[in-house]
Amino acid sequence: MKDGLYAVNFKSSSQDFGSGVISVQKGNVNGGDHGYFYQGHIVINDSKLSGTIQIKQWNRNVPSVFGPMAQFDLPLAGQFEGDNFELQGSFAGQTIRIVGRYLAGLV
Repeated sequence: MKDGLYAVNFKSSSQDFGSGVISVQKGNVNGGDHGYFYQGHIVINDSKLSGTIQIKQWNRNVPSVFGPMAQFDLPLAGQFEGDNFELQGSFAGQTIRIVGRYLAGLV
């Protein structure tokens, strides 16, 4: 997985969905969408990914696919191939799938 900006799409087991943008630099992840921002770290081992992302609500008018949580940690695991990745995680009885697509390098 290379450093850069990625478009991300989310889909939960409750059939809710969303999208956002993240930056990845040396395994550090920062990003957000219209209601939440995300920060954390991903460990890259060959084509496998694992890590934990902290999710924090900044817009109280936007509901979370995980319910009324304003902040939580989301453990994730998955893989990448070329310019794309897929991660999965679970929290509060919900499962989320995150698909990312490389957009551009960082400046």
